[in-house]
Amino acid sequence: MDKLDYFKSNRKGPTHSNGILFHKMLDQARRILKYDSYINEAIHPIFTYMKQLTDLITCENGVQSLTIGDVDSSQKIHNVFVAGNHFVQDKINKIVFKKPLPEELFAYRDLNYYLHESSVKLEISNSPIILNPWNPKRTVAAIEEIETTTNRFDSQGYSWNLNNFYYYPIGVTLCQSGHHSQYSAKLKGGGSTTINTLFDIRDIYEEVTFEPKRRMDKHVLYAGILFEIGRILLDYPEVFPEGIRECIENNQKIK
Repeated sequence: MDKLDYFKSNRKGPTHSNGILFHKMLDQARRILKYDSYINEAIHPIFTYMKQLTDLITCENGVQSLTIGDVDSSQKIHNVFVAGNHFVQDKINKIVFKKPLPEELFAYRDLNYYLHESSVKLEISNSPIILNPWNPKRTVAAIEEIETTTNRFDSQGYSWNLNNFYYYPIGVTLCQSGHHSQYSAKLKGGGSTTINTLFDIRDIYEEVTFEPKRRMDKHVLYAGILFEIGRILLDYPEVFPEGIRECIENNQKIK
């Protein structure tokens, strides 16, 4: 057989699986954002699309805790969402929803903290939320007892135990406390929750870009995909929930 050496590879971009997934996820996100027939949707389809990754991370955390213990990747994900480098931290604005006590003001004044005095509520069932139900016994107890007919999950009733970070313009919430109760509500498709701190990271996109590597932690890869979808969402502020848009548009520096 003749050697057909006049055929050349026409491949462009990464050929490893992480890179392929990364670029395909971003391409599909762009496609969804061009689709305009979502007027009657409770949440824009882009956030449902992103839930594939946030739900995957959450369920892997819960299921794997049964066999190998705590597999929390929250800090790694947070580090990706805020670019993980000290030289961009001054470009991040943090918005809180409860006015600090007078004796606490010194901790807020010089750290880009802003105040929006209206709580923002998110439906657990349809919002992209990352949880780490790290303790199997507590997970089972929460499933037995929370978001039942006699004990509906309510963010007000559980406010003492909830601490959720929201990252704009990524549109993802990362739980810091209240994992098990919110996980039960999520599995049962009910309940609402609130945000404690909103990280406005728009300005760091001017400084950094996430690049997938051939070998990397899969949750870091998923976080990088979400981070770069956030870059795309910079051009689509109208798709965010009304409470988030109001928070971004109306806040004041804590002095």
